[in-house]
Formats: sequence, C-alpha cells, structure tokens
Amino acid sequence: MHAETAYLFRHALLRDAAYQLQLPGDRARMHEIAFEVLEDFAGGRPPEPPGAAEENSAVTPHAADPFAFELATHARLARTAASADRTAMDAALRLYLRRGAEHSERVFQSEAAVSLWQQLAEVQQGVECAEALRRAAAAAHQAGWTRLAEPLYRRAAAMFRDFCARRNEGHALIGVSDLCRMTARVPEAERVLEEALGIFREIGDKRLKGVVLGSLGSIFRATGRPGRALANYEQALSLHVETRDRHSEGVCRASLARAWQDAGRLLEAEEGLERALAIHRELGEKRFEGIVLGSLGVLRQKTRHFEEAERTYRHALALLGETGDRFFEGVALGNLAGLLVFLGRFEESEALLVRVLPFHREYGDRRGEGIALGRLASVSQGMGRLEHAEKLAQEAVAIHREVGNRAHEASDLEVLAFIVEESGRHEEALSCLRQAAEIYRRIGDRDGEGGNSCDFATLLVASGRVDEARAAWSRGVAILLELGDRGQVERKSARLRDVCAGAGVPPFQAPDA
Repeated sequence: MHAETAYLFRHALLRDAAYQLQLPGDRARMHEIAFEVLEDFAGGRPPEPPGAAEENSAVTPHAADPFAFELATHARLARTAASADRTAMDAALRLYLRRGAEHSERVFQSEAAVSLWQQLAEVQQGVECAEALRRAAAAAHQAGWTRLAEPLYRRAAAMFRDFCARRNEGHALIGVSDLCRMTARVPEAERVLEEALGIFREIGDKRLKGVVLGSLGSIFRATGRPGRALANYEQALSLHVETRDRHSEGVCRASLARAWQDAGRLLEAEEGLERALAIHRELGEKRFEGIVLGSLGVLRQKTRHFEEAERTYRHALALLGETGDRFFEGVALGNLAGLLVFLGRFEESEALLVRVLPFHREYGDRRGEGIALGRLASVSQGMGRLEHAEKLAQEAVAIHREVGNRAHEASDLEVLAFIVEESGRHEEALSCLRQAAEIYRRIGDRDGEGGNSCDFATLLVASGRVDEARAAWSRGVAILLELGDRGQVERKSARLRDVCAGAGVPPFQAPDA
C-alpha cells in the first residue's frame, strides 16, 4: 500500500472514530450547523413544490438541488438536536428528499432517484406518500427494473383508490399497463388501460385521456388491429394539441408515424418522425429524442439508406445510454443487429444479439426476447448453422404468438420458411409463407404482403410450380410498386433470377420496375 493511500485510509477511520466519540446530542447539533451552512451556501431555502394532486406537480429547479441529498441527510440527523425545531426539520427533510429525487431524474441517476422517492414515501402520508411511490415506480420503470417498478405502481394505485384520488389512480394504472405490455401480458395491459380511460373520462381529464388513447393505439397496432390503432392515435393527437401537451404530442406523432410505416405510407411516416424529433429537441428531452431516432433508423433501413440508418441507430444508442433508458437501448441494439444481418455482417450482429438477449430475459421482456431470437435465427442461417437456425426461429415464432406480436410472427415465419427450404422441405416452407401472408393481410401490412407474395413465387419456382409462381410474382410486384418500394422489388428480383437460373426457368419480368 502506498503511503498516500495508507494516510487517506487511516484518515477516514480517524474521522469516523472522532465522529462516533461525540455524544448523540452533540452530533445532532453538528448536523444542524452543517445543514444551516450548506443551505445558506446553496442559495437559501427553495420554495415548496406543488402537491401531488395538482396537474403539474414538477418542481422548478433551484441552486440547492445538487446538494439536496446532503441537505436531506443533515436534516434527518439534526432532528434530535436540543436547539432544533423538529417540525421545521421534518419539513426540510421532505422538501430536500423531493428535490433530490427530481434532480437525480434530471441528471439520469435512476438508482438514486428510486431510493430518494422511496425514502420520501416513508416520511409522507396519504396521497403524497402514494405519489412518492408512483414516482419511485416510474424511475425504476425507465431504468428497466420491471420487477421493482410493478409492485410500487400497484401499491400506489391501491392507495390512491383508498383516498379517492381518481386522477392519480389512473396515472398509476398507466404505469401498470405499460409493464404488463412489456412483460407479455397484453390482455391485462389492455384491460388496465380501459379502466384508466374510464377514470379520465369520468373526471374530464383530456390530457391523460389522450395519453391512454395513444397507449391503447400501441396495443392495437402490436396485436394486428391497424384501423383501431390509427383511429386512437389520431384522436389522441387531437387532444394533445388541444391541451397543448407538447411532450405527449411528440410521443403520439412518433407512434402514428410507425403505424403509417406499417401501412406503407413511408413519406408520411418520415414526416411524422421528423416532427416528433423536433418537438423532443425543442423540449430538451434527450431520452425521447433517442427513442425517435431509433424509429428513424428503422425507416431509413427500410428505404435502403443503410449507412444513414446505421449512423442513426448509433446516435440513438449514445443518447439512450446517456439517459439510462436500458429498455429502449436494448430495442435500438436489436434493430442495429437486424441491419447488420441484412448487410451480411453476421459476426457483428451476433455479438450485439448475444449482448442484448440476457437483458430482455432479465427484465421479463418476452416481446424483445422473441425479436432477438428471430434475428439470431437469421444470423445462424447466414453462417450455415441450419439446425440451430431452425430451432431459434421456431422458438421466436412461439414467443410472438404468446405475446400477440403479429408483425414479427409473420416476418419470422418467413425466416423459418427459407431455413426449411434450404433443408429441402419445400411444402413445409410454402406452408410457413402462407401463414405469414394471412397475418400480413389481417394486420394491413401491404408492404409485408407484397414481399411475401414475391417470396412465395420464388419457392414455387424451386418446387417446379412455375405457372403459380408467375401469378404470385405479378401480384407481389404490383403491391410493392403501388407502395413505391422499388428497393424491395430489386432485392426480390435478384433472388428470383438466381432461383430461375438454377431451375432452368426464364426469369420473370417486373413490369415498370
């Protein structure tokens, strides 16, 4: 041990020993003095924050906020000093725990935020205690700690119900629903949101009614009800604009853009994502900027701007890592891995997927787990590990069915089709594509339907059914050209030419491509 290190170690021990030698009353007085000096240094006592029942309960930042944790600690330990005003110190403790929690959230220190909100709940009563629990749940939720967040949300919701705090109860139920959806309990998530929607309709809270309608839209989109999803998003957006809720407007515009992308309305989707990005940048919301950038990466990949897509994903990852949003960081990592699979960079993709898969399993994110397994199946297929690829694809499809993720069920059925086709099982491959086609039609994914029909033609050629293949090819190309997706037509044409050459069949034409 170096002399300097030894000195510091011994100095810390000596300091602790000296502190412990003081009588309890003297120690309390020391904390009282430290509290007074530090509070004066930090600009004096901040104003009292709004109450939990108020519409906007966030505190206005103050110069004392970076010192709030230390001030709360001194206030807690000074309460037994003979000279201290116990009531005043209790009030200061609550004030600085609240400010410390909100400051930790602003600087993306999730662990500290969760701890401080929980400490605040211990010294609060009634609705204020329940709100501190809800905020602890929200901080844990953002950090991806679902097993901690859900019981806190549920406890808060029950307390709000007991105190007839209807608006706060509905707000907590939104959090419960988000976690149910994340952990594959989609019917429960929808039921809880409907309960929250009833509360906000009853009390006339248009802003939170819009939030719930948007969340229900995301459930409808994920479970293959595109018409209801679009209707919900548009109604929610109207409410956000009416109530001037810029944050929720940005979130809703991004959700609506993703639904437009599903329907092949790519120009509208890009415009919607760009408007959402501008709103979050205007508000200084780096976390949501990262989430929207992740969606823009998906769109740029779909429109074959691969270098731009990769840059966008990496920018999103930097922001999400900085803000501590591990859930959406995992989503962005998975999407980047999907791009690398498409580009044939299998080893890079596999390294990312192996990194992200334990994250999804740790937090109970079955939807994310299924998507990652499907991408790993494509990696294994690309690296010639067909038996392993088939097992992964089957597992992915089973999870997608379990959680109601219809879009990825269809895409991974297509992956499975080409894996079993390579094993010479033509009819089984065609059956997988038929199942995928039915899903695409049900969820209104025209782009997926067109690509599927082209793939179906390719496998029909390989199995010698050329006339059927020509009809399927013409149908698929017509859909893709109608949507303006010439890039996919080019990719499908290249694959078809190779298969036709191997089968001794003249290549099909892609009219107007």
